[in-house]
Amino acid sequence: DAIAPQGAIYLSFRVDLIGRGFSSNEEIRNWLLEEAGLAVVPFQAFDLPEDSGWFRMSVGAVGLDELDAVLERLEKVIKSK
Repeated sequence: DAIAPQGAIYLSFRVDLIGRGFSSNEEIRNWLLEEAGLAVVPFQAFDLPEDSGWFRMSVGAVGLDELDAVLERLEKVIKSK
């Protein structure tokens, strides 16, 4: 799932893996950093209390080519689960 950017430089997206090898957003966050080289912020940083699989990443400091490469890595890692 994803929420289209609405005038900001952030991409909000959901990695629906809670209960499928992961028990928290923190575990997913760490896994994405280690396996995809992608730093994300869990929605708990924005006062969402539950582990929902929702994250945010900043896309304002990268070019389209870099963003495509990151999204490809993200897709590959998620599909590996």
